[in-house]
Amino acid sequence: MKHNRSMLLWLLAMALATVGLFVFLHDYGPADTLLDWVGLFLGLAGFVTSTVNVKLAQAGRPVPRQLLADIKMLVGRDGELKQLTRILLRRRRGQSGGPAVAVVTGAAGVGKTALAVRCGHRLANRFPDGQLYLDMQGFGDKPPLATAQAAVLLLHSLRVPAPDDETELLNEYRTAIADRRLFLLLDNVRDEAQVRPLLPTNAASAIILTSRNALQGLVFNSDAEAVPLKGLNEESAGKLLRRIIGERAVRHPDQARALAAECDWLPMALRIAAEVAAARPHASLAELAGRLRDELLRPDTAGTVATERSVAAAFHWSYAELPETAATLFRRLSLHPGADFDEYTAAALLDTDVTQARKALSVLSGAHLVEYARGDSFRLYSLLRDYADGLQAAAETPQQRRAAESRLIDLYLATTAACMDWLYPAEPHAAGATAGQRALPPIANADAARRWLEDQRANRFAIVVMAAKGKHPQAGAFASTLWRYFVFPAAAAGSPTSAGFSEGEQLNRQMLAIARQDDDRLGQANALMDLGLALLQQGRHPEAVETLTEAVAAYGDSQHFALQSRARSNLGAVLEGMGRYREALECFTAAHESADPKGDQVDYGMVLDNLGVAYRWLGDQAAATSYARQALAVLAAQADHAWTAIALTNFGETCLHFGDLVEAERLLRASVAMFGQVDDPTSEAVALSALGYTLARRGNRREGMAMLRGALDRQREQKDDVGVVVARYRIGVLLGGSGRLFGAVRQLRQALALAREHSMGGFETRILNALGSVYQRLHLRGRAAGCYRAAAALAAAGGDPHELKRAAEGVANAARAAV
Repeated sequence: MKHNRSMLLWLLAMALATVGLFVFLHDYGPADTLLDWVGLFLGLAGFVTSTVNVKLAQAGRPVPRQLLADIKMLVGRDGELKQLTRILLRRRRGQSGGPAVAVVTGAAGVGKTALAVRCGHRLANRFPDGQLYLDMQGFGDKPPLATAQAAVLLLHSLRVPAPDDETELLNEYRTAIADRRLFLLLDNVRDEAQVRPLLPTNAASAIILTSRNALQGLVFNSDAEAVPLKGLNEESAGKLLRRIIGERAVRHPDQARALAAECDWLPMALRIAAEVAAARPHASLAELAGRLRDELLRPDTAGTVATERSVAAAFHWSYAELPETAATLFRRLSLHPGADFDEYTAAALLDTDVTQARKALSVLSGAHLVEYARGDSFRLYSLLRDYADGLQAAAETPQQRRAAESRLIDLYLATTAACMDWLYPAEPHAAGATAGQRALPPIANADAARRWLEDQRANRFAIVVMAAKGKHPQAGAFASTLWRYFVFPAAAAGSPTSAGFSEGEQLNRQMLAIARQDDDRLGQANALMDLGLALLQQGRHPEAVETLTEAVAAYGDSQHFALQSRARSNLGAVLEGMGRYREALECFTAAHESADPKGDQVDYGMVLDNLGVAYRWLGDQAAATSYARQALAVLAAQADHAWTAIALTNFGETCLHFGDLVEAERLLRASVAMFGQVDDPTSEAVALSALGYTLARRGNRREGMAMLRGALDRQREQKDDVGVVVARYRIGVLLGGSGRLFGAVRQLRQALALAREHSMGGFETRILNALGSVYQRLHLRGRAAGCYRAAAALAAAGGDPHELKRAAEGVANAARAAV
């Protein structure tokens, strides 16, 4: 019988090992080498044999089965479950000599316990001596279990008497579990000290710890591995909602997604929301999403913290364990309107130094009340933000709240000014803007300044809106500090994908709405002028004219005539771009008459420059040249290379227009070189386009055309549609001049369509005249005459004598050819 029993055990072991092999293949994939297969096979066989022998030897020993019931609604955790299972079974492949310890961490309501319980049930047969479960009460209305209390409860579960002396108690606990193959789940752990003495010492056992804290001491100093949990993805959240809500979530997936987003994709909040929706079958999911947060964060009974099924209760017990500084920071983070924040933001909110702020953030991160977003930045779940906002309103006075907001605004304004100082050192930026004695984010060079301005665009926008709505005095300083960034965003960003134009429009529309609500005429005028510039840079000329005309009137009403002069100058620039040269000259002349020659020299220099451009298109060479020289002298004296380069470009264009090609080349080469120094790729491409056209006109067609095409490529990359129109027009003219007529037509037609899209009447006139000339050479006399007549009408309306003469001659030539 003894021999037969051994044979029976061996055959049973072999059979179970084979089954285990197939389970392993299905769950975990193939082993890496043949040796792994052999080791796995023999290990499983040995495990089964020893299990049966031990069971025979330990007949009568109690086998606890304490795991909670498996949660059927667990979704979206397949990857984490696989990772957790690998950690707990790694000893079977010889990867560890000690027990397998996994630490499941995450925010309240993220589903840590559900995952751990699922894993325990999945692996129950691997630990035949039992599965122990114990709530360590680290977060909740009951005091956390002391280590000794936990040891007593675990010994009772194993039917082992517990000594009274604590040292003997822990020794007895370790002895009792030393020869057992146990699965332990210690749930809701407070910190490492609470559970470290309870960890098994034998390689046959495994343990999962769940905690809202990171338990970094165990992970860094023990043979433990972390499994962090975050919110569910969109697919998993939708699956959970469909399971509970049913058909409504299937019919309205967008509404279900909005409901999930309101829950921050947290499983606990999702289940509560889904149960609320299921209990109200006649309410739309969109309606429930709109008022869900109040239900999620509302206590169940007045005057008490919500029950354990409440999201508010889950958050409360994490918050209640925070030290004072971290708790204050958590509350004040709700004041930050942006998506993410860093240690400098935390320092401003706390009114402390960065070192203390960094420590407080570390505490919040360890408690999973904030999480890493990107780089050195953190983010706050929006549900947690709403919860923190409620705490903030109850804990601090409106004066304290406003002071914290003001420090936050100061931080962003001072950092913005520091960035603009790097990019445009010749200009004053937000004079007096400081963040007090607190350190600013490190802005060590121009590249760092560009990165910060780009990375913080969304946060900065939110801060400015908050400042304007709260009537903080710093609100208006952002627009004056950033105006160059809005006008030349590609230069500031060093990137053709910069969205500075769009940011300028959004910001100033928001500022305008707030100023109108407050009946603030000066605020309206400032927002209108900056909005007009943003529209101009996007080529939206008609909207820019309407906006800047309103700005001129608003400045007059507010008695700010110097600013009205600037608005007139900007309005003239838009009209000039539309080919309305007489109206543009009227605006520039009025701006010049009211400008102070001893005032802002950049403003004054640009008024002179604009006058020179207007007189160029109106055909007055003497006036155009005179004003261009004056503008260049004024701007060059400011040591501002950006504006000086613009003046050089416009002066060079004037010389090109009137046929002085040698002087045009000299000025444009100087302009290109200077733009290279200030790193303004958009304006540099404009200068390159003019220089390439000048070189081609001087006979160097190969170099000129290559430069023009390079400028066109850069302008297309930078989405500079105005520049693209000019470059295509010039290429078309050169192609037509060299006899490549069909290529010329293609370039000119593309330029014409884009010019009309942006209401560029001046260049539309030139393009039409050029097209008429090419069509006439192609003997398409009807098309040629149509182009010339359209060009004549535009030139007469705008006041361009040169193009009007060309158009009239073209019409006459077409008529003679037809005869």
